[in-house]
Amino acid sequence: MPIAISVVDAAVIEQSQITDLIDLQTVVPSLRVTQLQLSSQTNFLIRGFGNGANNAGIEAEVGVFIDGVYQSRAASSILDLPELERIEVLRGPQSSLYGKNVSVGAVSITTKEPDFEWGGMGEVTYGNYEQMIGKASITGPISDKAAFRLSGAINKRDGYYTNTLKNTDINDRDRFSLRGQFLIKPSDDVKIKVIADYSKIDEVCCGAIQLFNGPLTQFIGAPAPFGLGLPILSDANARAGVREVVFDKDPNNKLEGKGLSITGEIDLGFADFTSITAYREQTNNTNSSVDYAGADIVGLIEFQKFETFTQEFRLTSKDDGDRLDWLVGAYYFDESVPTCCRSLTYGADAFNFANGLAGGILPALQAQLGIPPGTFFANGTGVDDTYTLDDEAVQLFGNVDFAVSDRLTLSLGGAYIDSKKSATSSVVLSDVFSSLNFTAIGNQIIQQTVIGQQYAAIGVDASNPAAIAAVELVAPGTFAAISAGASAFAAANQSNPAVNPLLALTGLQFFAPPVNYPNANETGILKGDKITYQARLAYDFSDNINGYVSYATGWKAGAINLSSDSRPQKRFANPSNVNVIEIGLKSTFDKGFLNFAIFEQEVKDFQSNLFTGAGFELSNAGSEVHKGIEIDAGFAPVEPLVIATSIIVIDPKYKSFVGAPCQAFDTVRCGAGQTSRDLSGEKPGGIHEVSWSTSATYSHQFNSGVSGFIRGEYLYESNVDVVDNVPAFAAGNALAQRKVSNFNASAGLAMENGIELVLWGRNLTNDNNLLSAFPTVIQEGSFSGYLNTPRTYGLTLRSRF
Repeated sequence: MPIAISVVDAAVIEQSQITDLIDLQTVVPSLRVTQLQLSSQTNFLIRGFGNGANNAGIEAEVGVFIDGVYQSRAASSILDLPELERIEVLRGPQSSLYGKNVSVGAVSITTKEPDFEWGGMGEVTYGNYEQMIGKASITGPISDKAAFRLSGAINKRDGYYTNTLKNTDINDRDRFSLRGQFLIKPSDDVKIKVIADYSKIDEVCCGAIQLFNGPLTQFIGAPAPFGLGLPILSDANARAGVREVVFDKDPNNKLEGKGLSITGEIDLGFADFTSITAYREQTNNTNSSVDYAGADIVGLIEFQKFETFTQEFRLTSKDDGDRLDWLVGAYYFDESVPTCCRSLTYGADAFNFANGLAGGILPALQAQLGIPPGTFFANGTGVDDTYTLDDEAVQLFGNVDFAVSDRLTLSLGGAYIDSKKSATSSVVLSDVFSSLNFTAIGNQIIQQTVIGQQYAAIGVDASNPAAIAAVELVAPGTFAAISAGASAFAAANQSNPAVNPLLALTGLQFFAPPVNYPNANETGILKGDKITYQARLAYDFSDNINGYVSYATGWKAGAINLSSDSRPQKRFANPSNVNVIEIGLKSTFDKGFLNFAIFEQEVKDFQSNLFTGAGFELSNAGSEVHKGIEIDAGFAPVEPLVIATSIIVIDPKYKSFVGAPCQAFDTVRCGAGQTSRDLSGEKPGGIHEVSWSTSATYSHQFNSGVSGFIRGEYLYESNVDVVDNVPAFAAGNALAQRKVSNFNASAGLAMENGIELVLWGRNLTNDNNLLSAFPTVIQEGSFSGYLNTPRTYGLTLRSRF
């Protein structure tokens, strides 16, 4: 059946030097993969939809599968790609074909199976930034019914950011992976495949440039007594693409993943039965400074562990020419997050930073409140988040294709999804300053001030307890009236910043007082179920032209907020519902093919996780609609030359988003005390209206038996505000926009003896563009961003046997 799908084969991956899924987007413009502040925080988007980063309680909208096994966390999907057969990018909901989280699309990676003949390969790559990549694989028979394949990879590279404070590299590569496969074919009707894999990442990542130095960043750099006198970098240089940072601590990432899967296939005669059983573990450890400054203000230590078990059964009819083809399946998912903890703590410069912003009053305030000196913003205090999560889901799915006639085919599919999530939280706030209630404290100060003024008016010294006692004894009515009046005035004005100046200090309360769960009002349990469906009519206009129209729905379970960042604290995000209508045409001709699709895709209650400068705000966008056109084409005008192109044009819009988190810079839609704003009718950030990828590959067979190729690729993505939360001073200009114009090229020779040599370069024009951007942490008025990978090039030597 025709569906919106892009297929990238192993030859393109090798020729283009695509080493991971982040590189894959250069040949599939409908797919976008972004790595943000940590190696583990990688986000996948298809047709502009996707989420799942920066909160362990949010599952990804895009499902990634490796040999049929769902990868629940991005950290298990970003390693160097093993020996491949193909990668498929399926666009739109796929719930009737896959078992988990494919509400907007799926990425399916299929690796090479073991071979019953001996073979293998070895590969070394040397590139700029001292990049060294080594890959090796061997396959062969164990017996006439069993075979194996063992492959491994090492990838090391210096960073392309420089931390000028420590003279160290940021955004380096240090990755290791090992994958073993064992294939058994006891008979012609039975095949069993066992796959074990292990991976490790130990990297310093990720650098963020300072796009605009606001007043608080300038305060960090100003000499004492006007500031902290610590180094900051030129924002003009950053905007010019200079990849330099001043981090007081390098961001260290240590990730480890391992998994085991058993796939069984049995030919039952009338159908093929498949069982996929898998268990995975993923641990992520990070230690970094999150203030993105040379000052030691706030540090982050985070540890996450995920234990995931999945079981899938599917029964697929034989493709024997009958008018009816069908598939039915069942899927079980059980993931445990036994420990998900995070510590955000103040550093050695936190008090001086906060005291400077408070006008130097913090020591006096501590004394007035009877709090020991050095308590506010003390080094090592902050907030400790500890969560557990159990996520269990069951899905029944199926699809049937019925040939109404020789040319017309009707496809119907559906899925029933049942989800249950249980979470606990244990958040401990050790930041004394964030615990203070400045409304209540201000009330007492206002009362004391009013009482003092009233007594002074009648000639009584309010600071003299004996004088006050005398008034109470001699004139109890006056005493009561003054006390009652002061209390009433304080109650009426305690929330008025003009009367209670302490309210201005709430901007320095970076952590919200926690309310842990389960509690009397919250069970910490989130349940949901849904029936999704799809219908498609396909018509063969000829042997080479097929048209189709389809409607599909998708669903993603609700999310539990495993973060204390959000204010007000939002425990849950509602489930997301997806519907998409699509009209397409697929055609082949003598020297190529042409496919196009017109679609309108809507996600209701899209789970948004937006960074506001002090933390991530979890919310539901009421409705986000993307209308678009996709074109995929390939043409071989002469036999050695192949030209391919892919284009996607999207018109994205928030149809309804009345609960978007407020930003400090948005004074128009966010008045005093407001926590949300209305983005309805506006365009979401980071979604290019036009993305275009094209390539040309020329191959040649020399008389000596040597073959060669030359390949060029170009990726264009139109201008777009890179995120939703662009400050007013940056909106609509290059400071916060992303535009991509990227050229890649490669050339290679292959000898008869199996030796191959490939010279390659990526981003040869050294195009600088933002991957994402954000309000700089606790530096209101400043703006930071993540730059793309600069020009890279190298030489790969490969030997096959």
